[in-house]
Amino acid sequence: MPFEPDEAGSTDVLRLKSRQKAAELNQHVLGYGALAEAEWHAAGIAAPNLPAMRQYRLDRIRAELKRRDYAGALLYDPINIRYATDSTNMQLWVAHNPTRHCFVATEGPVVLFDYFSCEHLSDHSGVVDEVRPAVSWMYLYSGELTEQKVRRWAAGIADLVKEHGGGISRIAVDHINTEGVEELARLGISIGNGEALMENARLIKSPDEILAMRRSIVACQAAMGEMEAALRPGISENELWAELHRGNIARGGEWVETRLLTSGPRTNPWFQECSSRTIEAGDLVAFDTDLIGPYGFCADLSRTWLC
Repeated sequence: MPFEPDEAGSTDVLRLKSRQKAAELNQHVLGYGALAEAEWHAAGIAAPNLPAMRQYRLDRIRAELKRRDYAGALLYDPINIRYATDSTNMQLWVAHNPTRHCFVATEGPVVLFDYFSCEHLSDHSGVVDEVRPAVSWMYLYSGELTEQKVRRWAAGIADLVKEHGGGISRIAVDHINTEGVEELARLGISIGNGEALMENARLIKSPDEILAMRRSIVACQAAMGEMEAALRPGISENELWAELHRGNIARGGEWVETRLLTSGPRTNPWFQECSSRTIEAGDLVAFDTDLIGPYGFCADLSRTWLC
């Protein structure tokens, strides 16, 4: 057991202790590790003030909401949820399976709808006011019960809008299927373009965001250095590409968006995906990093090397 029950053996007490323990061990609390920190120190890049960065981002979203006269924003894109809450949960999975979302009220709370008992994943953020279990109505999960689950989901969103919308019944949504649009409309909630709202909110970076971006780039460059050291005749494109993944993850990065690495005759035309081809002496090796590194920032660097 990761904790000891109290004398009463209360389930609520056990859950609270479990949540507190998990929150203390969240990856965003533990940080990026000695390797990344040493490289950032050597590069002279100070640590960003994360509480200030999170508040800045939330203020940016709310400024756009006010400017566009929305009651709030409903966000499904994990990049947008990260921007609003600085919390993560199975980022690639939720990118194509709508199982986690967030409601940011223009004048009111930030409510994160997450997997059951996942409150610990956002306890560090300081900007999430409430975590509720997400109601997922994608067909994979709900099947023939989709209509029923859509109604349950929409009722929860409509309640938030009515309580915190100040009489405004229009919200911005970044991604949503037609069933959700129709059910919200039935409840009197209209929808605007959440992608436009979030792109404009994210447009201007704070000084802390710039520090985080610079750190992500340094981590990417270090991983590229390890790739270059591994480049030799006889290694396959896939094996070399794996070095970038390894280096990114080792420094607390998250994933790589593409597979754009090619060698020799595969370098032209561009947009071949990396393969099992064995790299030979004298080959050119070209790639784009396209990685999501530390702090969730993309580092898209391109290089061409001679093997």
